[in-house]
Amino acid sequence: MKEFLYSTLQILKIRYVWVGLALLLWMIFFDRDDLITGRRITLELKKLEESKASYIEKVDRVRQDRDGLLGDTVLLMRFGREQFGLLREGEVVFKVDEDRLLEAREND
Repeated sequence: MKEFLYSTLQILKIRYVWVGLALLLWMIFFDRDDLITGRRITLELKKLEESKASYIEKVDRVRQDRDGLLGDTVLLMRFGREQFGLLREGEVVFKVDEDRLLEAREND
């Protein structure tokens, strides 16, 4: 046991070991790109990649809808009526509020 302590103390007396330990501590805790910052950046990158994938899926769905609408005039008219309330000349549209209708049925 004494020999182990003696050899450990001899190693710790070497300046290069101390400089190496100081450099290691500096790189782990005090550097601008330390381990904590690197981990935080890695987690943020993972979240951004997931959101990128969801946005790519949404863009693909919108492109498919657009291609379908541009190819079919009946579907285009239906989409315009439902989404934007577009009407033909002389046409009257009655909008029914389904929530109010359901509430009225429940109250009766």
